Amino acid sequence: MRNKIIALLAILAFAQTSVAQEELIITGVIDGPLSGGVPKAVELYAATDIADLSIFGVGSANNGGGSDGEEFTFPAVGATAGDFIYVAAETTGFLSFFGFAPDYTSNALFINGDDAIELFKDDSVFDVFGDINVDGNGEAWEYLDGWAYRVDGTGPDGDVFILSNWTFSGPNALDGETSNATAATPFPIGTYTGDGAGNVCVVPVEQVFIHEIQGNGAASPLVGTTVAIEGIVVGDFQDDVGSNGDLNGFFVQEEDFDADGDPMTSEGIFVFNGSNPGVDVQVGDLVRVEGSVSEFSGNTQITSFDDVEVLSSEDFEPYESMYVTFPQALVITEYFNFDRFGEIVLSSERLLQPTAVFEPGPAANAAAAANALDRITLDDGRTRQNPDPAIHPNGLEFNLDNLFRGGDRVQNVTGVINYSFGQYRVQPTAGANYTNDNPRPAAPDAVNGGISVASFNVLNYFTTL
Repeated sequence: MRNKIIALLAILAFAQTSVAQEELIITGVIDGPLSGGVPKAVELYAATDIADLSIFGVGSANNGGGSDGEEFTFPAVGATAGDFIYVAAETTGFLSFFGFAPDYTSNALFINGDDAIELFKDDSVFDVFGDINVDGNGEAWEYLDGWAYRVDGTGPDGDVFILSNWTFSGPNALDGETSNATAATPFPIGTYTGDGAGNVCVVPVEQVFIHEIQGNGAASPLVGTTVAIEGIVVGDFQDDVGSNGDLNGFFVQEEDFDADGDPMTSEGIFVFNGSNPGVDVQVGDLVRVEGSVSEFSGNTQITSFDDVEVLSSEDFEPYESMYVTFPQALVITEYFNFDRFGEIVLSSERLLQPTAVFEPGPAANAAAAANALDRITLDDGRTRQNPDPAIHPNGLEFNLDNLFRGGDRVQNVTGVINYSFGQYRVQPTAGANYTNDNPRPAAPDAVNGGISVASFNVLNYFTTL
């Protein structure tokens, strides 16, 4: 039997194989937070030595209106492999935000975070960011008051935009910022790497855990980094991919809720699927995901993923009707049905209502999904209602001299795995080892002031349904 209710998760990162590329690549776009929405700019990377940049040019496609063609042409100068080239709408805001001036300026870059960018070579589209025929507002590639950055080892992409080749800050990530150096989610300027011989390479990523991806700050310290993770799917919200009907992704979580002992780091992460076909995963599946770390509206996520592999499914089905022991200490987390059906819910730690910890939304949904996995019901082997006597988890009669409270612990729960009434449960064959970890206070804490108590019966508040 597993030693934990949820199977062990390992988080791994892998180096990617070098991919042969050539010449000039769009590697980043930014729609800045300063007055006028500046800096507005595009970053390009020279993957090889280029003798004459004038064969290249840049154009924008505004609000899904299609291509405006090549609006800016580079001068007849050379570029060296590994060079980053910056074309901005203007100089002042770019210099203020980044601390250096752009290489070139062009009105073609007076764009918003829902506009596409085209890179031309010999008057043909050589690389593209965004869909030139789609207004990016509300799309997965929107970068309003934020940025997008190319995943290492990808591009140029020709005239077809490939969403999975990009990582995103998310709209409004730069709101209120005055410089990239102090921004909570900085544009990862100049971080795309090449070997100087026309090969685009990814810097190998050291083995990490989800809490290292999440970090203990407002944004991930690994934004723009390619990682591979393995974990349990704790929530799947892909029923209506691409139509804004759901979250367009799924949540993955480690088993150890505090692996690094830091209460400021999360052990879960969202995998954003964008407008791709839904990935066939189920809650409880052990999956491997390879993709890039990004931020979207302050939420750390993995996006632009290359592959999702289901390694196994976590389920008690293989143990149905088998004799098992849970050797670890489990917390009594809920006992709503104890008096009526003799049921007690056990978990690896005391579970809180998700909205008591998080604002309603993705984080609360992820916590609810995680809670659903981290629980099993300890039953009493009886089917009748209001059983008498009630049975304590230690196997003896429950009474005022032998009671329990939420937060107390039991160890070595032993019995038979049984599925009934929509959930797995343990029908005990022996009492568990019980520890009173949450004793009742001898007296309530002093209020030190006046207090009023009011009650209102809402049971029959609605008279028609």
